[in-house]
Amino acid sequence: MIVEHKEFKLFGKRFAQYIKMEGNGKLLGKMANEACFIHWKSGERHVFNQLGKETFSGKTTLLMKCGNYVTEIIDNENSQIIEAVSIHFHPEILEQLFNDTYSKNIWDTVNNLDSQIINLESNQLFDQYVEGLMFYFQNPKLVDEEILKLKLKELILILTKTQNRQKLKSIFIDVFSPEIKSFKAIIESQLFSGLTLSDLAYLTNKSLSTFKRDFKKYYQTTPSHYIKNRKLDKAAQLLHNSNLRITDIAFDCGFKTLAHFTKSFHQKYHCSPSNYRI
Repeated sequence: MIVEHKEFKLFGKRFAQYIKMEGNGKLLGKMANEACFIHWKSGERHVFNQLGKETFSGKTTLLMKCGNYVTEIIDNENSQIIEAVSIHFHPEILEQLFNDTYSKNIWDTVNNLDSQIINLESNQLFDQYVEGLMFYFQNPKLVDEEILKLKLKELILILTKTQNRQKLKSIFIDVFSPEIKSFKAIIESQLFSGLTLSDLAYLTNKSLSTFKRDFKKYYQTTPSHYIKNRKLDKAAQLLHNSNLRITDIAFDCGFKTLAHFTKSFHQKYHCSPSNYRI
């Protein structure tokens, strides 16, 4: 649950955010034509994007490409407080702040990464930068456009000094030429994530009704039927080819409970998972 949210805008667009959360929760992120620097101070998170799922815990600094995201906050510490600070990069703002030559020297053409997320590995530079931002969140009357422009330039320069400089280029290439993932690629990457249909619709940037209609058009069946069968196919394969516990197989295949997995498995294979393994 979000208990505090603060935001600064630059040139009318979202620039910096501070979010404070308590306990379990889910955040929906939408970056149609922007990238995002995000610094988590603590807590465990599952981040689902167009290419799959990644899990982070503790203090983490990330750079994320354009796209939609679903972040699940996992509370394993009895209603812990989780804080995050984010900075958003918009192409039109970057073009205003940096001349063309400087931009091209920094963000030259490189091969795109398979991952949508780069873990920058928190260091003292990032920590001090975030603490500087926290001062302005606590004293918003001191903030004006010139301060925000300086903070954006400062972060860009810090990023160019990191060991991930080459990888970072592809993030910014996507900002100036956003990558559009196919509908099927998103579905296939999230088959075993356990996300709801509403979450999948969000990742494909569609309403739930449009998502279901397009899914039927592409797969000739309903999303619930298709996803459930793919999960059961994977479970059957793991039962034959691995020594994993049945409970672990159920969760690995995206089932929320063992009871639901057992019932679904019996409906398709006419026997229990344990008997199928024999």
